Amino acid sequence: MTTVATVEAVRIPVGMSSCLLGEKVRFDGQHQLDSYIEKTLMKNFPDLPVEKEGRLGDSVLQHMQGYLKHQLDADDKAELSESIGQYLRGQVPLFVPITLLTHHFRRNPND
Repeated sequence: MTTVATVEAVRIPVGMSSCLLGEKVRFDGQHQLDSYIEKTLMKNFPDLPVEKEGRLGDSVLQHMQGYLKHQLDADDKAELSESIGQYLRGQVPLFVPITLLTHHFRRNPND
């Protein structure tokens, strides 16, 4: 007798920015519509999760801030946290928190 094994489908979580589908959610109020994603991926994977810009990798800025936790005073930490929060809420472009991080890393090199 032959035994047939059944294999369950494994779903691999994938995130996609909704700006690639034409939603105007970028910090500059624009989108980056990608016809391949729109016509091929969404057709074949209709339940593909879509993320708003800023949610994918938002912890990267906070992770970078963590390297400065012993070098910054309370006011500098608050200012940096606020700029990261403003970026994540779409209130300022990415260069704002990046500029502050760069400034603090230059003043406080992390060996």
